[in-house]
Amino acid sequence: MAKPAACLVLTPSDRATLQKWLRMGSLAQNLVQRARILLLLADGVTPKEVSEQLLVSAPVVFKWRKRYLEAGLEGLNDLPRSGQPRKLSAQKVNDILTLTTRRVPREATHWSVRLMAKYAGVTTWQVRQVWAASDLKPHRLKTFKISSDPHFADKVVDVVGLYLNPPDNALVLSVDEKTQIQALDRTQPMLPLRPGQIERRTHDYKRHGTASLYAAFDILTGKVIGRITQRHRADVIVEPATEEAYTIFAQSMDRTGYARGTLAVAEGLSAPVPETDPRPLITMDDMGMDHGSMGGMAGMDHGGGMQGDMGAMDHSNMSGMNHGDMQGMGDMGDMAGMDHSKMAGMSGMDHSGMAGMSAGMQSHPPSESNNPLVDMQTMS
Repeated sequence: MAKPAACLVLTPSDRATLQKWLRMGSLAQNLVQRARILLLLADGVTPKEVSEQLLVSAPVVFKWRKRYLEAGLEGLNDLPRSGQPRKLSAQKVNDILTLTTRRVPREATHWSVRLMAKYAGVTTWQVRQVWAASDLKPHRLKTFKISSDPHFADKVVDVVGLYLNPPDNALVLSVDEKTQIQALDRTQPMLPLRPGQIERRTHDYKRHGTASLYAAFDILTGKVIGRITQRHRADVIVEPATEEAYTIFAQSMDRTGYARGTLAVAEGLSAPVPETDPRPLITMDDMGMDHGSMGGMAGMDHGGGMQGDMGAMDHSNMSGMNHGDMQGMGDMGDMAGMDHSKMAGMSGMDHSGMAGMSAGMQSHPPSESNNPLVDMQTMS
């Protein structure tokens, strides 16, 4: 009777690695199968049962068990096989890499596969193999810019820190620019578009220098402020006429707080902070709610959503009513039980004359008049 095989013992790290192999979708299937063999043997399954369960022969099970005991997980990889000897020597590979990284061909701006094969005396396939192994892509080019500002590093820390950890109740001004615009012109007038022929222009051009474009948008008035300069330095962007400081002031929509900043030519200067505007009262028209076009209200039941004692009101036949000027009607609690079901003849009824029922509305401050960007909210 044959002696039963001893149980395979896996180290905790090897077991974790083999179980990880089973979960990998990109691992070669031969390694996955060898991992299953070792894990089953470590769980006490006999080699015969493992071969029947995994549909492999018994010698295969014993082979990978022996390889693991001799070399560990490294022994699960295939051994090097004899094949065609390597044709490229280490010196030839070094020559290809040297030409690629340190030389430029006379007849081109960068290396191509065919040019390198011609200069190195190898095949194009071998050039591709060397470039792929070294991750070289001579046909690609990226641009970069090195700042000459001695305080560039400090400015980067300030700007990045402002995004990562913005201060509370602070006013942040973001300025973008489009600098160094090339003013180019073609050497000949363009030929216009014609039927059967596209627009044409000369391939060469002449330079007229560079220009810098700066623009700002005033959200209060909607005006765009622009300037074109020949330089892009700080003294070109801001040109204060006096030593006076200015306050940059922004108040919250509900007038519960504000943010301020100071624009000055020197440190230590400050300017007075204005008082916040009173919180405005608004009408339905200010909020863009027009009741003049509510003809589609036929069939609407306001019984569940009205405040006070209006629970029994039925507006089912009030199509076409205009409530545009019914602000401030006060307490409507005495309308309980009011039935509008017989008011079919009220279609097109105009309530514009009821504007006098509204209490006095507070006007908006001058800074918010005719400003579509101000969010108007009702004063409590």
